[in-house]
Amino acid sequence: MLHTNKKAKELSNSAKELLVTADNALTQSSCELNENLQQYFALRSSVSNKTLKDFDDTYFEIKNIDFDDAGLNIGHGELENIDHMFRNTLEPIEEVEVEAVKSGGIGATFKAVLVATFTFIALLLAGIFLSGANVYLDKIPSTPELNTLLTWFGNFLAPGRGDPTKGAILLIGVPLLVFVLILVTNLIIKAQRNLKRAKTALEKANEVHEKKHSQAQKSITLSEYAKTLHDTLKTLQVYMHEYNAIMQRILHVEGDNYEEYSRDSKKAVRTAVTIFKRINAIIRTNVIAKNGDISPEARQALEKCKECLEEHTKAGKSS
Repeated sequence: MLHTNKKAKELSNSAKELLVTADNALTQSSCELNENLQQYFALRSSVSNKTLKDFDDTYFEIKNIDFDDAGLNIGHGELENIDHMFRNTLEPIEEVEVEAVKSGGIGATFKAVLVATFTFIALLLAGIFLSGANVYLDKIPSTPELNTLLTWFGNFLAPGRGDPTKGAILLIGVPLLVFVLILVTNLIIKAQRNLKRAKTALEKANEVHEKKHSQAQKSITLSEYAKTLHDTLKTLQVYMHEYNAIMQRILHVEGDNYEEYSRDSKKAVRTAVTIFKRINAIIRTNVIAKNGDISPEARQALEKCKECLEEHTKAGKSS
């Protein structure tokens, strides 16, 4: 009984630890995700509202563009709310309540006292009725009447001897035995219930831990992706600022007719267009797939951005 309750407490404590660990991991990953997304959103807004608009304003002053993408446009409509889309893909997780392990001693004692009292009264009434002793419950019986009653009970332990002492032992011992049996039985039942509930709570806690761990891992993956998006977009923004300035210089020095531009100027415009396309793609491609993972299209757009940056880095070193 004590061992069972001890085991139940150990299982309950394990369940609580699992739940706390899962909650902490999920909370921490959510905080990191929120921080990285907010940084990315701020940068994305700046790039969309300022950097790309500057490109757009400059680019459409140039006439006679003779290569593909002459119809470039920044794009309209709201940008994806990555956080909202991601949260919507997460399944709700049912919370688990781990009940405290209680021995149930007070309740068991109350039941045992109640049953033992009823047993004593039943024995007493049966003895009075069957022994013929003139004992009344509303007053203290005299010694002869009490001896008659106890002798009758004593005959059950020592037939024919009529021992009042043994009768008293029987009259008091049976209710006492009932008290002990009821008390122990209830405590055992309570202990078994505690163990069963603790096992159930641990099983549910394991399930919750796995689900929250899975969500935390998804949050971590998205958080790292958001940071990579931010860093990549930040670098692309620097290049876009540079080429916006170059295009403005070309317009100022060489005019607005693309056909009359020098070879280097035409190359600069094409490079600016490529950077614009990469930026526009990375901020307008939906990041979140239906299952909450990062969409293949978003990963592909990011890889193309990285390739673009590598090309410009190599070109910068070689020049």
